[in-house]
Amino acid sequence: MQHDVVIVGGAFAGLAAATYLGRARRSVLVIDAGNPRNRNAEEAHGYLGYDGRPPLTILDAAHRQIAAYPGVRIVGGKAVGAAALAGGFSVTLGDGDVVTWRKLILAFGTVSQLGFLMVLLGFGDANVALAGITMLVAHAMFKASLCM
Repeated sequence: MQHDVVIVGGAFAGLAAATYLGRARRSVLVIDAGNPRNRNAEEAHGYLGYDGRPPLTILDAAHRQIAAYPGVRIVGGKAVGAAALAGGFSVTLGDGDVVTWRKLILAFGTVSQLGFLMVLLGFGDANVALAGITMLVAHAMFKASLCM
């Protein structure tokens, strides 16, 4: 099935995007690995109407609200690959399933890891360093795009 939009990331940003798209009657698939970065925090801030509440409480409320939009579907899983197709793209999930879409929103968070820095200092695996550097560059590019 081809969706109008696939959102990779099912935490605050991804669910907010899914809400707006669902209200616009778009076909939306949210891919959620179920491992939000702030899951261990006591409070989350900056999410309108929920400031100071536990992150998992906010996510539960968001899931209930999104259930009102029949065009939005949330699936558990992890995106492990993507490819360009004529008229859209495909994403491969960790279980081997492939979904296609016209538009893509990357709404996954960063991962706090010291591992790549250790590799740069001469300890550990070069693949970890590359993944860490890629994450930092992608995060910096996203931040820069907010200023444009």
